[in-house]
Amino acid sequence: VSDEAIAALSAEVEHSLTLAGVSAIEDKLQQGVPQAICLIKQAGIRFWVLTGDKTETAVEIVRSCKLFTENMVLASLTNC
Repeated sequence: VSDEAIAALSAEVEHSLTLAGVSAIEDKLQQGVPQAICLIKQAGIRFWVLTGDKTETAVEIVRSCKLFTENMVLASLTNC
């Protein structure tokens, strides 16, 4: 199905709607995970993050774990 067909069907179906509510789910890291990762890195152990999540989710997890430093470059492989 083409993007144009989906857009046309969406425009036909999704009109005159009233927003009833909004919900969000936040995955939180377990307590102590960022600190444990810092200790692992300080020990000179390389740390890789492999995930099946969306790229944006994986990047946010890495940021919350404080795995990025100022001199790092983000490299990602998608759709491989």
